[in-house]
Amino acid sequence: MAKTPEDDEREMRARLDRLKGRLERRAAETRVRVAASASQSGGGFGGPGVTLGLQAGGEFVAAIILGGAIGWGLDWLLSTKPWLLIVFFLLGTVAGVKNVIRVTSPKGRDEVRNSRLSGGQAPDKDEPRSASEAAPQAPTGQDEDED
Repeated sequence: MAKTPEDDEREMRARLDRLKGRLERRAAETRVRVAASASQSGGGFGGPGVTLGLQAGGEFVAAIILGGAIGWGLDWLLSTKPWLLIVFFLLGTVAGVKNVIRVTSPKGRDEVRNSRLSGGQAPDKDEPRSASEAAPQAPTGQDEDED
């Protein structure tokens, strides 16, 4: 027996209803996972990314203010205005940049930071080498777009 347009429409409606149900279940699961991760990260403010950004910014500003305050204080004591303020302000800026790099760098054991290509087994892994030296040792047959 041939299908009628009404049969096609009923099948399409049934498929759409099944798809809608699956989408609603998946959306509910996603909401549960997001709520669980927000409660683990210390609240719903924004998670670990916001915390890391605020910490890095705070350390940067604090280092600059501290450097400037030390320079101003020494200038006041030694009557060398404004030279020590300038020097310690610049030192505070350098310290702030170092703090931001330290705060935002990955942490963990060396095994965590090893490249998946070297597997942590390369004997000269931590030694610098030029690109021409490294090219022949690169693995072959791997996609560059592997990620």
